[in-house]
Amino acid sequence: MPIQALEADIKSTAMALGSDGAHAAPKLRKLQSSLNKLLFSIEDKNLLLLSFFLDSFIDNLFFNLSGDVPYSEVIHSIISNIFKSLGKPLENIANGLNKVNFNVCTDAFGEMVNIYLEGLKHIQEKTSEEVNIFD
Repeated sequence: MPIQALEADIKSTAMALGSDGAHAAPKLRKLQSSLNKLLFSIEDKNLLLLSFFLDSFIDNLFFNLSGDVPYSEVIHSIISNIFKSLGKPLENIANGLNKVNFNVCTDAFGEMVNIYLEGLKHIQEKTSEEVNIFD
C-alpha cells in the first residue's frame, strides 16, 4: 500500500471518528486491517513504527473499552468522547505522512495515548464498582 493510500485511510478514519465518535468504531477496525497487511511488508522504519503503534493502539483500545467496562449511559458517553477525541490526532498523523514529517506523527501518538488514558481514568472514576481496566 503506498503512503498516499495509508494517508487517505487514516484521514478518512479520523474524520469519521471526529464526527461520529464510537459509531465510527468499524472504520477504526478497517484501518487496523489495512495496517495489519502493511506490517510485514514495510521496510521504512518510520512507517513500520507508525503502523505497529496504530495497530497495537487500536487493539488495546477495543480490548479495554469493550471487554472490561460495565455498560451505563455515562460510561458509553465517555467512550464515545474518547473515540471522538482521537479524530484530531489521527488527522495530524495523516498530515504528517503527507509532509513526510514523522515528528508530527510521534507528537500525535503521545496525544492519542493521553486521550485514551485520561478516558480510562474518567471511566474508573464513574464506575460504581471497583473495575481495574489495566489488568
